[in-house]
Amino acid sequence: DKLLYSMEETVFDGNHFVDTGLKLFDEPQDFSIILDITQGDSTESGRNQNILCSTGEAEGYYGGLDLRTNPWGDGTIELYGMPNAGGSSFSGDIKSTNRLKLAILFRKGLPEMVRYKVYGTENIMDCSVWGDYSQPAIHDDSLYIGCHHVMENGHNSQFFHGTIHSCKIYGRVLSYSEQNKALN
Repeated sequence: DKLLYSMEETVFDGNHFVDTGLKLFDEPQDFSIILDITQGDSTESGRNQNILCSTGEAEGYYGGLDLRTNPWGDGTIELYGMPNAGGSSFSGDIKSTNRLKLAILFRKGLPEMVRYKVYGTENIMDCSVWGDYSQPAIHDDSLYIGCHHVMENGHNSQFFHGTIHSCKIYGRVLSYSEQNKALN
């Protein structure tokens, strides 16, 4: 099964975070993150309190993973990755208080696909990741849930406001059928 981490329902009030201790970028490796979340009201959280999970910012770039929810209150989710790679945005029927399931897939340390489903809808939406993801970031920072983490100085900011109903991290890329099962 290769389940590396599991977190049960946790409410994030915009002031705390979880250090998983997982070093997902210490070498190029496969992993999948499955999240079931409800975002807080964007009027409460604002632009800078939207980081769902991150790891390894150094020298002004996101070294591996930076997942932001609803940054402008418009139903957008953003995934940032390697240096100079930009990021991917995806949106749909995502509103600030919708419950949402996400599957984020990395192969050999590079982002491959984001799939998501809004509760109460039938469709699973696929979002290919764009940007210059030619080589993975390599560092020994761990994955933080609920905040933006800067590994150079240990500073945490942009805390998530909402509920993570569950979070599972696997040490492999889940198959398509496993992804569908996790998202339904």
